[in-house]
Amino acid sequence: MKQLLIIVLILISFLGNGQKTISYSNQQWFQYYNLLKINPKLTLLSDVGYRYISAFSYRSLYLTRIGLGYEIKPGFRVSGRIAHLGVYNLGQLNKVEFRGSQGLLHVKNTALGKMIQHFRIEERIFKDILNGKIQSENEFNFRFRYQFSLTFPLLKLSSKDPDKKLLFSIGNEIFINSGKNITYNIYNQNRILIGPVVHLNSNLFLNLLYCHQFKSKNLPNDYNQDYVMWIKLFHKINLHKEKGN
Repeated sequence: MKQLLIIVLILISFLGNGQKTISYSNQQWFQYYNLLKINPKLTLLSDVGYRYISAFSYRSLYLTRIGLGYEIKPGFRVSGRIAHLGVYNLGQLNKVEFRGSQGLLHVKNTALGKMIQHFRIEERIFKDILNGKIQSENEFNFRFRYQFSLTFPLLKLSSKDPDKKLLFSIGNEIFINSGKNITYNIYNQNRILIGPVVHLNSNLFLNLLYCHQFKSKNLPNDYNQDYVMWIKLFHKINLHKEKGN
């Protein structure tokens, strides 16, 4: 678990310095992921999501994302994606983001369960919205993300269908910013992720997550601490038929 130890040490180093101003919120996130397997190596990756804040009082964010993943060898997948996001302030859309990203995913079965590591590089373009129009001026920065998670089985939900089962997942993701506009928020955020995973069948499963998010602003020693209910639905569709079937 040395990866988890490294994440904890990095987080302590960021959070252990100076007097801090912390704002708190509760948020509700919903996200649908589709994995369309085109052939044994190539998968079309897409997801859409919507977020609320303060017990559904205000819209917070929407996102759409699409890309391709390619399995370079068993357990290793590289990917490229593009995304569009809209950010709300008190329920009013005031900023959009256009994002490109490249990622490396590593999945490994261990004695404890399935271990996943995911490293991503993102190129982010932000544009303000004024009087309902997207402005031409923009801000740009890079963001680096590393996620580590472990999912292990708890119990079977059906004696007849082995694909119906309950699992539990725990993980952490750290975000680092880079760019000329980044001054105080090089450390962008950290997410602690924990919750059950319900496999409804071999191609459909539901993840009910609690996300504890600690996020820095581009101001000295100013942070947000968010308590998030995050519901994820994963849907796999396989267009490729194995030989012999």
